[in-house]
Amino acid sequence: MLAEVSKNVFLHASQNRVLNKAAKKWGLKFGASQVVAGDTIESAMVKVNQLNQKGLVCTLDHLGEFVSSKEEAIEATQYNVRTLEAIGKSGVNCNLSVKMTQLGLDIDPNFCMENMRRILETAKKYNNFVRIDMEDYA
Repeated sequence: MLAEVSKNVFLHASQNRVLNKAAKKWGLKFGASQVVAGDTIESAMVKVNQLNQKGLVCTLDHLGEFVSSKEEAIEATQYNVRTLEAIGKSGVNCNLSVKMTQLGLDIDPNFCMENMRRILETAKKYNNFVRIDMEDYA
């Protein structure tokens, strides 16, 4: 019961624009740094390399979901493409996780699929894997 309530609270919070923006801005300062590889692609590559040296394979996820404009979705798509390129060029053992709502699913499903295709084409170019993180099963 407590787990279900917690899940619902966090899901609702993730859909709130103000809370989502605050988490992006202040999350690392309030403990998220334990699970966040960095606030830039470059810092994430350094952290992933360190984890690889310990025998760990990593998955990167660009934070932010439930975007409300095509511009935000395009920016997220470009960031994911750049992340895949950095993974490929650095040679780290890492893949990518994406959220469809971050790519514009709530705006236009066809637009979201165009963005996803760009990401998948990049992943294919670097022989990498993309996981779809279904944050809102409804």
